[in-house]
Amino acid sequence: AMLANADENGEAHIVLCRVLMGRPEAIPAGSSQLHPSSDDYDSAVDNMQNPQWYVVWSKDMNTRILPEYVVSFKCPSLHQMQGSSGATSALKKPSPVARDMFPTLLAEIQRFVPSSKLETLQGTYNRFKVNWCSSPSPSPSHSF
Repeated sequence: AMLANADENGEAHIVLCRVLMGRPEAIPAGSSQLHPSSDDYDSAVDNMQNPQWYVVWSKDMNTRILPEYVVSFKCPSLHQMQGSSGATSALKKPSPVARDMFPTLLAEIQRFVPSSKLETLQGTYNRFKVNWCSSPSPSPSHSF
């Protein structure tokens, strides 16, 4: 999410995917390598013991990457990040499908996200649900 750029509405979007890595080779982070070094490799990582960056070569992306979720979020402005006390965020009302998918998303990412961050996500979602359930029914133009 830290690499996502906000659009004209101040929202950023990331796609969460399932990825089949296959047989990775090690390449340095920031490498300009565009293809595997041989047919022995399907993908790449920056460090074989503790990978931080993963590469699926473009020739394999349609068979190795399954997009599952699009996560959209408001990006705080620079003024808000510097501690503006008047900062508020407006929450959009989720579609029923998106609302039902969030618990599944949390369950899927819990292996990869520190528990303190999961608690923050769960608390934000719980507040969101309370606000959503206590307000009038959502208009069709709003989505999560």
